[in-house]
Amino acid sequence: MVAAAGATALGQAGGEPVCLVNRVGKGQAILLNFALWSVMNARSETPNLGGQANVEETPHAAGALFLDVLAAAGVEPAYRITPYKNNAKLRFLGNLEVTRWRNGDYEIVSLFRQTGLRDVNGAYAQVQLPEAFAAPPAHRFVYDIRHQATVGQQFPGWYWISDILPARAAFYVVMKTPCPAPRIEMPAEVGRGTAPRVRISLPGAGGLHAVKIRVAQPDGTPAEWLDQAVMAGAAPAEFALPMAFNDPPGTWTLTATDVFTRETEQVISFAVK
Repeated sequence: MVAAAGATALGQAGGEPVCLVNRVGKGQAILLNFALWSVMNARSETPNLGGQANVEETPHAAGALFLDVLAAAGVEPAYRITPYKNNAKLRFLGNLEVTRWRNGDYEIVSLFRQTGLRDVNGAYAQVQLPEAFAAPPAHRFVYDIRHQATVGQQFPGWYWISDILPARAAFYVVMKTPCPAPRIEMPAEVGRGTAPRVRISLPGAGGLHAVKIRVAQPDGTPAEWLDQAVMAGAAPAEFALPMAFNDPPGTWTLTATDVFTRETEQVISFAVK
């Protein structure tokens, strides 16, 4: 342990200062007076930490300290994630990794808990939309990728509920506008032994969408050998749909399903002759 000299001591654990702060001009240096791994193995006699630490979750007293240290440097979490209902007024949901990706104008967010029991560490989380989204348009449209479902329209400070499953990530996409529906363009009639071109686009899309393509024969049997995934956006993506010489004639169907949500699914029919 390091003792305070000219520094300001903050907090106490086992009779020793938790942090030492030195201010210089407009800046400051913060020394964490402990090894980070030690918060997961707190002694039972350590005030405010004893009995809380375990290998599954950061103790909330220690986690709150880390949040405050980062906030002092101007670093705040974009999404505030707390246990659902949060009767204990906890500032974060422990043992949760949050990752964000940019996809054009879209933001994709994942929530991942590697270990732990669902009923011990919290089955559900409140995910609060960032205040930074207050700039027009203030609202956002949120979609649950794992369930291919619509969460709904959200405003800064609002939150949605996410289920948290150990070892399985939850994925969400946050958009400025509602998710556009796929547009399918292909010939109305195709011949056996040909490979017609199919174009998929999503008019008004702000990023790329993964679109699942499924084809069914006239009797409804899936033509699984024609199934594929296409990356498309406002600009169309094109692919071939090879038909065999012995494919049954009649009315076939092609279904385009956006991975972001099933609610925009499109189905068209085409004749094979």
